[in-house]
This record gives sequence, C-alpha cells and structure tokens, in this order.
Amino acid sequence: MGNFRYIENIKRTNLMAGYHFFDPPTLKYFNSRILETVYGGAFFVTSERLNIYHPRKYTVRRALPDGRIESEGGFQRYETARAAKKAAKEL
Repeated sequence: MGNFRYIENIKRTNLMAGYHFFDPPTLKYFNSRILETVYGGAFFVTSERLNIYHPRKYTVRRALPDGRIESEGGFQRYETARAAKKAAKEL
C-alpha cells in the first residue's frame, strides 16, 4: 500500500510538505498521542481525548505519499487501542 516503515518517516514527510499534523500545538489541542507502529507501509493509530469529560478514543490514519494524513473509517471510531490496531492491520 505505502512505503513508510517508521512513524518518523511519516512525520518528516508531513512536515516537509508543509503540513502540521504532528506539530506540538496541534497534538496538544486534540490531546493526541501517536502510536509508533506503521501497518502496511501507510497506516498508523492515534488517540485523542477531547476533554477530561470524554474518554480517550482511537483513530486509524493513512499517510499519503504527498504528506497528507487522512482518517480511515472516521475520527475516534474505535473505543480501544486494540480494536484500532486490528483495523489498521486489516487495511
């Protein structure tokens, strides 16, 4: 599917293309965490907690060769990291 082996490659490509997905202020705003494993050369998992009253949920992301990051299946679709990782592996 893709050609990324490591999350650092995805971060660098995103930054060099002028995007801000991994910028600290962006991550802080969404209280995001990036899980380190890349599946199929393009897919990875993030978690977000929008505020203290909401539980942390998980999103499967796809890194595109041009540096863009897309959500697969919807933002915060998964209740657990395990479910999101399983979905990412299947893609």
